[in-house]
Amino acid sequence: MKKKSSWPYIIIGAIILNIIAAIYTVYLSLDYPADNDESFFMPYQDVERNYEELKQKAANFDKYYNLQITNPSTKLKVNYKKAYIVDDSLNITLQNLKTSNDDIKIKAKLTRPHTKKEDANLNLELKNNSIILNTKELAEGRWNLLLQLSLNDDTSKFYKIEFCKKQCSSNKQGCFFALK
Repeated sequence: MKKKSSWPYIIIGAIILNIIAAIYTVYLSLDYPADNDESFFMPYQDVERNYEELKQKAANFDKYYNLQITNPSTKLKVNYKKAYIVDDSLNITLQNLKTSNDDIKIKAKLTRPHTKKEDANLNLELKNNSIILNTKELAEGRWNLLLQLSLNDDTSKFYKIEFCKKQCSSNKQGCFFALK
């Protein structure tokens, strides 16, 4: 009696598994494609075209201001970036280094890292060198605050601040995706 080999089944199974993984990867990338990243409030083509100019504007901004966040922080297990833990508010302090001109324009957007369904443009103001984002009404989980701070046409900077609402406070090791 001949002994049957299991190699053909393993090879066919590996091919089918790779096809399923490829289809799932395409499905995930369609949900949040890279060209829809709005960290700079403009299409990525404009960012690529004007990158040196944006870099120079950020260097000019750094001469005048230093941004600090007073909330405690943690490392995310998902992407190992620093995220801030918030319960009721995110406190951002803008330290004025050189200028007395506090006429800073703020453009802000609140978004989730895994979906665009809950995106919201915000009207934030600088009061006493502080920007306070009220987070009482937000759902638990990961959030991104996208900021553009502008002093004039030649001085502006973009910030992407990642924070966790309540979910991380019980889990100091990190914050997981909060999928609904």
